[in-house]
Order: sequence, then structure tokens, then C-alpha cells
Amino acid sequence: MRTSLRIRTRRLALVAAVSAAGAACVLLVFLSPLSFPLLDRIDGADWAHLSDIGQAYGGVSALIATIGVFGVAASLLGQVRESRRAGIRDERQLHSAILLFAVEHPEYLQCWGGYSVENNGKATSYRAFCNLVFLNYYSMYLSGQYDLDGVRRNIAHFFEGELGREYWKHSHESWMSGKDKGRRRRAFLNVVEQQFRRAEAGGPPTPWDRSGVEVGGPPPAGPDDAVATSRVGFGLALGGVAVGAAGGWLVRRLASR
Repeated sequence: MRTSLRIRTRRLALVAAVSAAGAACVLLVFLSPLSFPLLDRIDGADWAHLSDIGQAYGGVSALIATIGVFGVAASLLGQVRESRRAGIRDERQLHSAILLFAVEHPEYLQCWGGYSVENNGKATSYRAFCNLVFLNYYSMYLSGQYDLDGVRRNIAHFFEGELGREYWKHSHESWMSGKDKGRRRRAFLNVVEQQFRRAEAGGPPTPWDRSGVEVGGPPPAGPDDAVATSRVGFGLALGGVAVGAAGGWLVRRLASR
């Protein structure tokens, strides 16, 4: 939290400094013309000097225009960064939605390859849920809800369990070789790796409860089952259309009386 607060403070200070500079330039532009009548009242006014003042006024106007251009450029840069962050958030939400669906329907995990529902049953869905937990820690850190100390505490608790350590052993390489090489990601992964090594050195993890695990699962629907299901669905849809049409006809008859 302290790191996130410092970043926000720096951004606010930068915005305040730019705003103050822009306001000062605008104020100077508006006040400069007020000096011309005062100078004109002076006997023997030097018009060449007044001309120089006018040129200086034009220079200030150009300075304001330059600041405006920089402001627009900074705004566009901020929009590009925000668009990139929004794209990353959308990708994470989609990934989380797929994982959550797989947790609720473990038989679909085999669509990713390398997952055997017959051998693992719901055990694989538990590991997928560990991925959701880990992604939540990462998102909370990126959003500023957790600082590195908060990540350290939560990850240490995560690695107390057997499933948490199994998840990191399986996903370590993919996280470390990701395209995002940003400073915050590196800091997060360094904390995770440190806590994992500390947990491994501290002894065996807490075993996960296998008593509620269902071995196996419903087999994928075959062609005959799919056809039968589609026929039932078509029959229900057709019946619904008929009932709706009859109801509409009855309402019109009653309204016409």
C-alpha cells in the first residue's frame, strides 16, 4: 500500500506542477495587455519598446500553445496506457471465466490437453481453482490493494498447503517466461519465489483433503446422446411456441369483445 501511495503522490505532484505552470502562463497572457494603456500614458513613450512588448506577448502565446501540445500528447499517452491496461484486464477476466467454468465442469479440463478426468476427477479442478487464487493475489497487487508485504503474507499462507506448492511447481516456468517483463511483475514473482523456497525449506506442506474428491466423472456425450438431447430441446421449443401463439390469440379475442 505504501508503494502504491507513493506512486499516486508522485503523479498528483506532476499533474499539480504542470497545471500550475499552465495557469501561470495563462495569467501572464491575460495581464500583459493591461500594461499597454499604462505605458501609453507616459509622455514620450517609446513605441519601439512597446513593439518589443507586443512581440514578447506573442512569445508567451506561443509558449501556451506549446504547453497545450504537450498536454495533448500526455493525454494521448495516458489513453494508450489505459487502453493497454484495459486489454490486459479483459484478458485476465476471460482467463478467469474459463477457469471458473472448468472448476464447475471438470470434464472440460481435458479440452486443454494433458488433463485426465478419469484419473484426477475433481482434483484437477482444485488445481485450477488454485490458479484463480494466485491470479487474484496478482491482480490485487497490481491494483494497489496489496503491497509487497501483503503479497508476502498471503503467498506464505498459500504455500502452506500441498495444492499451492503443486500449483507453483507446475506454473513456475510459464509465469517466469511471460511476455510482461515489467518491474512490478518481477517484484511480485521474486516475492513468490522467495516464499516458495522458504516454505520448501520449512518442511512438508499440509496435505489436502482427498475424502471429498470424486474419481472419474460423467463421460462426454456421444452422438446418440447429443441427438436425443437436441430432439428434446426442439420439442420443448416447439411446444413453447404453440403455447405462446394460443395465448396471444386468446388475449386478442378477449380484447375484441
